Amino acid sequence: MATTTTHEAANTGAAATLPAAKVGKAPPRVSAEAEILATRIERAIRRKTNDKVRALRVEVSRDTVVLAGRCATFYCKQLAQQAAMTLVDGRELQDLIEVW
Repeated sequence: MATTTTHEAANTGAAATLPAAKVGKAPPRVSAEAEILATRIERAIRRKTNDKVRALRVEVSRDTVVLAGRCATFYCKQLAQQAAMTLVDGRELQDLIEVW
């Protein structure tokens, strides 16, 4: 069973959220390691892109790291991906950041 962490950050601060749980079931436990990794990746992306990725979300599971958000240029998307690649620790990286 994979543990998933969703780490979302607004421009004013960061807040961690969990995926929606089904009615009658407790939400999945988020490992501290996954939460720490999500925070580290988010900080690296913000530094590398000068905070240009809007609505940035980093989701970490046992096998995968997913990046989501929006940025204005493909170059910014590449910078975000490069920043994350240095920290994914053997996990697959899925870059779903949209360029608009």
